Amino acid sequence: MNPVEEIKQRVDIVDVISESVSLQKSGRNYRALCPFHAEKAPSFFVFPDRGTWHCFGGCATGGDVFSFVMKKENLDFSGALRVLAERAGISLGRKSGAAEETEKDRLRQANEAAALFFQHALLNTQAGAAALNYLTLRGIDRQTAEAFHLGYSPDSWDALREHLKGRGFSEDELLKAGLLVEGEKGAYDRFRQRATIPIRDERGRAVGFGSRSLPSESVDGEPEGPKYLNTPQTPIFDKGAILFGLDRAAEHIRRSDLAVIVEGYMDVIAAHQHGNLNVVASMGTALTERQLGLLRRLTENIVLAFDPDTAGQAASERGDVVAQRMGAQIRVMKLPKGRDPDDIIRADPDAWRRFVIEAEAPKAFSAAIIQSTPTEHGRRTGAKRKAAPAAAEERVDLSKGEETCLALLVRYPHLRAEGMAIGEELFEDTLNRQIFEVWREAGPDGELREKVAEESLRQRLERIVARDLPPFDPTQAQRALATCTERLKKTRIRDEKRARNSEIAEKEQRLGAGRLVEYAQKTMQGEALPQDLPEDETAGVTALVRDMEAGLELHDKREPPDGGKNPSKEQQHI
Repeated sequence: MNPVEEIKQRVDIVDVISESVSLQKSGRNYRALCPFHAEKAPSFFVFPDRGTWHCFGGCATGGDVFSFVMKKENLDFSGALRVLAERAGISLGRKSGAAEETEKDRLRQANEAAALFFQHALLNTQAGAAALNYLTLRGIDRQTAEAFHLGYSPDSWDALREHLKGRGFSEDELLKAGLLVEGEKGAYDRFRQRATIPIRDERGRAVGFGSRSLPSESVDGEPEGPKYLNTPQTPIFDKGAILFGLDRAAEHIRRSDLAVIVEGYMDVIAAHQHGNLNVVASMGTALTERQLGLLRRLTENIVLAFDPDTAGQAASERGDVVAQRMGAQIRVMKLPKGRDPDDIIRADPDAWRRFVIEAEAPKAFSAAIIQSTPTEHGRRTGAKRKAAPAAAEERVDLSKGEETCLALLVRYPHLRAEGMAIGEELFEDTLNRQIFEVWREAGPDGELREKVAEESLRQRLERIVARDLPPFDPTQAQRALATCTERLKKTRIRDEKRARNSEIAEKEQRLGAGRLVEYAQKTMQGEALPQDLPEDETAGVTALVRDMEAGLELHDKREPPDGGKNPSKEQQHI
C-alpha cells in the first residue's frame, strides 16, 4: 500500500474537515456552509463512507481529504502529503513505494497459498476429517467452511514449509508472513494439527491466520500448545487494525446502517451462516481507533456483543471510551451469563436478533444518542423522506471510472480536444486529478512519465497506462470517453440528491411539504419568492428546487453519446 492509500485508510475525512468547518449531521453524511465561497444555505457535503467531499453550490467541485487540505491550506500535493502523513503517523522517509508494496504482496500471496493448502487438507485428507468433524460439532456446515476458507494444518513440522517452498516462496518470506517459526534447528511450521481460519483485511486479502487446537489422542485428551494460536505482528498483520469478517460484511453494514462487533472468529462465522451478515469480530481485543475508523466509513451505529465475562465487560468499557472520543453511537448487548454469541446464534437466531434490537446505550452517552439509535433494520425514525440506498446498478466505483477516463485520454491522443473540455472537478481522487492536470499541461506530444516526479503519482500513472481497455477504433474511443464522463457526472448528481434528502425531509416535516413544493414549482416557472419569506423557508425551497433540477438532469432525454444506438459490447465494459 502506498502512502496515499495508507493515509486515506488511517485518516478520517470528517475529523479533518470538522477542524475548520462546522459540520452538521445529515443522514449518513454531513453538510455545512461551504468554506470556499459565501453562501446562506449549506451546499457543502462530506461523504464518510467514500472519503470524499463536494460543494454542490458555487464551487461545483469536490475531492478527497488531500484535495481539501490542498485547497484549505493553499498547499500543493507534496505539502498536503506531508501534513496528512504526519497526522497519520506515517514516515515518508521510510522505504515505501513499489519495492515495499511488492514485498507485502508476496507475503499476502504466501498467506493465500497457505489458506488453499489448509483448505485442501481439511476437505480432502483423512487427517483433516477430524478437524471437519470438530467444525461440524461447532455447528459449522460445509458450505460455510468453504465460504470462509476454513482449513486444517497437518500434524507436521514442515508440511506447509515444503509445500510453499515448492511454490517459489523463500523461508525468509514465510518467516516474515508469520507462517514459520525460527527454531534452533531451523524454521518450522507455526500451525500444526489445528483448525485454521484465514484472516483477511477489508479488501479481502489474506494477511494472517487464527487457529484452534483439536482434541488430542493423548491419555488426558489435552492437545499440545495453546488452545488458540494466531499469526504474530507482521508487515501485513496488525491485530488492532483489522476486523475479522469485514470484507464479507461491509456492504451489509452499509445497507443496514449498523455493525455488530463480537470477539471471536466462530461468533462471526456462526452469525453469517444464520443470515446475520453485518457481524464482524475484534479478535479478542477491545475496540481500537483504527478498527472503529474502518467502520465509520460504513456506519456510526455499533452494537458491542462481547462475552459477558470480566474480560468481555472490560473490553466493552474500553470500546465505549474509544467510540465516544470518535463520535460513534454505541450500544451494548446484554448477553445471558455463561452464553456467548456463538451459542445464542446457533441455538436461536431469532433470539440473537432480539438481543441486537434491545441493546442499550451506555449510561455515559446522552439521551440524544439513545434516541437516534437504529431500529431492527438500522433505520432511524422521525423523518418522512429518507435517502434510498443506492441500487446495485447505480453504485459506481468513482476511482475506477476516473481511471478509465484517464486511460482513454492517455491511450488515444485524438481525444485531446474532448479531454481539454473536461473540468478537473470531474476527478475527486486527488492522484487522478493531479495526473489529469499533468496530461492537460503536457500537450499533445508531451511524455507524461517525464513530468511525474512523486512516487505515488508514478505508481498511479503506471496503473492507468496498463489499464485493460477494449480495442477501440477512433470513433468507439470517442463514444467510450463520452459514456465514461457522463456516468461520472450523473453519479455526482445522484450524490447531491441523496445528500439533500435528509435536509429536505427535515424541512418538509417542520415547514410543510405542500408549501415548499408550491414555492419550488413557482420558482422553477420563473416567479419570484415573497420578500417576507423566512430565511429558513427560503433555504428549504432552494434545496427542493435544486433537487427537482437534479432529477430532471438525471432523466434528460437528449440523444446519448452513441447517437441513440445500443452500446457495443466493448462500451458496456467501460
